[in-house]
Formats: sequence, structure tokens, C-alpha cells
Amino acid sequence: MRFFATLALSGAVAVTASAAHACGAYFLRNPPATTTAIDAKLYNRSTRIVYARIGEATTVTMVADYRGNPREFAAVIAVPTVLTREQVRTVEAALVERIDSATAPRFTVRQDPDPCFIRPSVSFGASKSRGAIPTGAVVVAASPQSSVTVEARYVVGEYDVAILSASESDGLRKWLDAEGYQVPAEAEPVLAAYIREGLKFFVAKVALAEGSTTEYKRLSPLQISYNSPNMWVPLRLSTVVAEGPQDMFVFALTDGSEISAASMPTRVLDTTRELPAFVARDFESFYEAAVTRAGRESNGAVAIVESRWRLPNAQAAQWAWKISIDELGKLGIDTARVTGSMLLTRLHVRYDKSFAKDLTLQAKPAQGRLVSNFRIHKPYQGEATCRAAARYKTDVAAQYTREVDTLRRLTGWSLSEIKRRGG
Repeated sequence: MRFFATLALSGAVAVTASAAHACGAYFLRNPPATTTAIDAKLYNRSTRIVYARIGEATTVTMVADYRGNPREFAAVIAVPTVLTREQVRTVEAALVERIDSATAPRFTVRQDPDPCFIRPSVSFGASKSRGAIPTGAVVVAASPQSSVTVEARYVVGEYDVAILSASESDGLRKWLDAEGYQVPAEAEPVLAAYIREGLKFFVAKVALAEGSTTEYKRLSPLQISYNSPNMWVPLRLSTVVAEGPQDMFVFALTDGSEISAASMPTRVLDTTRELPAFVARDFESFYEAAVTRAGRESNGAVAIVESRWRLPNAQAAQWAWKISIDELGKLGIDTARVTGSMLLTRLHVRYDKSFAKDLTLQAKPAQGRLVSNFRIHKPYQGEATCRAAARYKTDVAAQYTREVDTLRRLTGWSLSEIKRRGG
């Protein structure tokens, strides 16, 4: 059974293409008459999920990156059962940010020595994380309709939470419409499918007092726990209004098994060949181009394994991920039940509107450690007057040609684009 899907809703202004980079589809809520569209802009770039699983016990921590008034947005999450108060929590955003930073793609710079000097030297560039994302939540108002039953209701942290069941395919849509949120017509078949599968709907709104200074960056990530024999990350709702590629980062914490995608191609980007020196100046643009190309080559949907950490025990997480044993427990790992090596798999899922189905995850025997550490070559730039200097210049020119070929293969950039970026 699928474990969750998010849809944030409203009806004033459609999201722009630059804003559609997450597993949820986000819109502005119907604003008060004094609120302008520009004041309530929402920029939604990506979703982070920590997926902790020991046996069938599953804990999902969700962090959506958005900017805006937290009172103006809605979250709808499909869940396999009615969740009790104890199965819904909030956690510190710093836990997810630390895992993100520790596992992010990075690069190493190899600096050529003076060709006239005998002893070589090697320097290492700083890790290039995609950055810790602001934490956020999306909100929904709650009032029952005839075709919707409120199964449970409680307050969790700064959120009001309700668990709903719907008997009609459009029941949830009518319920939200009545509260001032407009669900796109394209979403109704997806909601109907989840209703046929017997899923319940978890809805949350931010319960901040009027005048509160709490901002979206300070809102806690939501976390849910349940038992399920299957591993799913439903994406169908997020593709309903997708304008351009969507991104999801899945940090899978497991007991001895690595995680890959079963419903879309899983790839590892080549880091064995060196890249030109200028890539270090704008590593983020290079990496975004590489992910985009991988998605296009996979017909719009791809899961990239960005890192895989295999640790002999839970204690090793303290130095590898900067996460204590107690904090692992907060993310859903019962260390007393870990029987083998702990494994963290970082999946970067890129998909677009053509991927109209859910992401299925699968576990397989763990392989060795993998880190997306790209190799960048920086030639010697100083004066060189010895006899070896001429040969060195020839070698550098030949190597640069190979580096450009590698860059073209990874990013799809043309020679003119590479020349422009490299100066």
C-alpha cells in the first residue's frame, strides 16, 4: 500500500515554472482582498524525505521547501491507515540538514605542480552541498462535508492535524473547496484512485497565533510512522500541475540494504574522469545540467544514487553523518533492532509531468560505499621555463580535450556553451 502523497492547494494564482520543483503541487490560497498576488508568492523548489525502515516499521520525515505565509497553504497526505496521535510527530529540521550536507555531491580539485618542480602536491576543494533547505509546512482549513468523515483530530507541535476518510471520489475536493482551497480538476482522478485503494487523508494546517513572528524557516518537519510491507513514494499528485522538472531527495536509512527505484531507471553519474577547472567556479550549475540530462535520457524520470554509506554500527553515524544515536531514534531508527550494518542511500529523484505514476522503492543487498565526488583538474598557471614546460603544455591541451568531452557527455552542453562558461 502506498504510504503518502502530498498536495498543497489554493486558487488565486498558478505556480510559475521556476516554482515547480517538489513532490507536492503548490498554489496560493484565495487571499484576503487586501493581499496582492506579489505579496503571497510561493517558491517551491524541492522536497526532502528521510525514509527510515527496519523490517516493515517505516518512519517518514517530510521537509518541503517553500516560501510564503504558512497560514496560506494546505497539505494533504494519503496514508494507509488512521494514524494515532503517537504516530505523528515533529522533529528538528537540523537533523535532515545534517544528513543532506554529509551526503551531498561534492568535488575534488587536483592542482598540477610546477612542471619544473619535482615534488607534486594535491589540494582538495571544499564539499559542495546543494545546501540545507528551509523547513516548511503547508496548511489546510478543516470543516466536515457529508462525504468526508473526520476520523481523528489532534494538535502536533505547531500543526492542527485531522485524519479524513472520503466515500466519494470528489469528497475531498468538495471538503477543501468549502474551506477556501481550490483543487485542480486534474487532481480528482488521482484522489479517486487513492480513495478506491482505501487510503485515508492526513491534512495539516499551521496553528500559529495571530501576531506570531514564527516564519516558514522555523516550522518543524512533519513525521509519520506506520507498518507496511511495501515501499512507495506516490508522485501522481505532484505531476498534476507540474510545470517543468520536479525534484525529490530521499534519504533512506535501512538495516543492511540499499534502496533503489523500481518504477524508474536508477543511475550513478560518472565521477571517474576529470573535468575542466572552471567547473569548480559554478559546480551547482554543472550538477544541475548533469541531472537534467540524466532525466532526459531516461524519458523524463530518473533516480540518481548520489551517495551510499555503509556503516558497521549505529555509533559510526555520529562521525559520518553528525547524528547521535538518540537523534537516529528521532528519525525512526530503533538501533536495538539493527542486526547488521546501517546503510544510508541518498536518491535524487528527477521527474516531470510525463511520469504519471508513483515511485516504487526496492531494497537489495548493500554494495560498497559510494560518494558523488567529481574530479576537477586545475593546470599549473605560473611561469615555467624548463625543458619539461613545452611537453607539459602539450599534455595539458590533450587532457583538456578529454575533459571537455567528459563535460559534454555529462551535461549535454555544446562546445560554444563550454567555451562561454570557461572564459
